[in-house]
Amino acid sequence: MKHWLLSALLLCTGMALHAQEMSDVEGAMHSQAVIMADAYEKGNYDLLLNYTYPPIITAAGGREVLRSMIAQLMQEMAAQGYILDSVRIGMPGKIYAAGTEWHSIIPQFVYMTTPEGKLSSETTLLAITQNKGARWYYLDTKQLTPQLKAALFPDFNPDLIIPEPKQSVITK
Repeated sequence: MKHWLLSALLLCTGMALHAQEMSDVEGAMHSQAVIMADAYEKGNYDLLLNYTYPPIITAAGGREVLRSMIAQLMQEMAAQGYILDSVRIGMPGKIYAAGTEWHSIIPQFVYMTTPEGKLSSETTLLAITQNKGARWYYLDTKQLTPQLKAALFPDFNPDLIIPEPKQSVITK
């Protein structure tokens, strides 16, 4: 028990030290992603859309259309027994210049209750800023096909490697 407690304490201390080492730009990226995740978790889709990459909103037909689509999808999932429990944001990756934007990746951990059991999923968000890190937008990379990436981000920096999607895990 002592070894487990000591290991947990050291892990938390290491995470706290890493968080303190974040630059202001990385800190803004992380804190805004946390606000977005909290909005998603609480069903505040208007706030969620404030952190959605604007071209995605435009492509969906506008803010109201996309908000309605998200709300309907969440209602349908709930009716099928899929309930969002929580969303957590990991530590931001390296920031890359991409034309007039900066891009980075940041992990997102989603936890749900499903008819099959508890689901945990790790996805990767693409973080985008158009003003040197003051304001960040996010896009889940699961839907970012090569064609969509080329259309949305013609100056995408090839040094930024987007990880392959991870398989969700369901525990009974």
